[in-house]
Amino acid sequence: RVRVWNNNYSFFEDIVLKYPKTEIAWNNLGNAKLNLGDLNGALQCFNNSLQIDSSNINSLNNIANIKARLNDYTGAVQMFDKVIRLNPSDSMVYYNRGLSKMGIMDWEGSIRDFDTVIKQHKNFADVYCNRGVAYANLKNFEQAILCFSEAIKYNSKYHVAYLNRGNCFAIIGKYDSALSDFTQSIALN
Repeated sequence: RVRVWNNNYSFFEDIVLKYPKTEIAWNNLGNAKLNLGDLNGALQCFNNSLQIDSSNINSLNNIANIKARLNDYTGAVQMFDKVIRLNPSDSMVYYNRGLSKMGIMDWEGSIRDFDTVIKQHKNFADVYCNRGVAYANLKNFEQAILCFSEAIKYNSKYHVAYLNRGNCFAIIGKYDSALSDFTQSIALN
């Protein structure tokens, strides 16, 4: 049929109607709904995609990310586990799983995931900063300071890393260093 589509959403909706047993069509419609901010609608589409192909990595990964956005960190970790079993080489899945593990306060697990990311992306400032937060929550402030320093090395304007490192310096009694980092954080923010 000839039709004019107003946007990706209506296009993919028509594709799903015409080809309801095609997982990529459901995945694409889910992405369109996700882009419109319809998390629950997107989740339903990705689940429909998995009904057709339970090993669709894109749908599994999208579901995991939506669960994390909805603060269902346990569910997110479970979905990221499935993605990693299917594709253990995608370092960003480890990063996102590490963030979700932080959400359930699995600090050691998040550090292991962040270590995996660092092996492939040595200059990824965010992973060092989040790894530092995990170490700080384990009360390993010296290691946390090293992580925040690495984050700053790769992004000298990372005010959150300065703030976090300053907090750790203050906790261990290095007040001059803490004040310096707090001042730098304020200047950058």
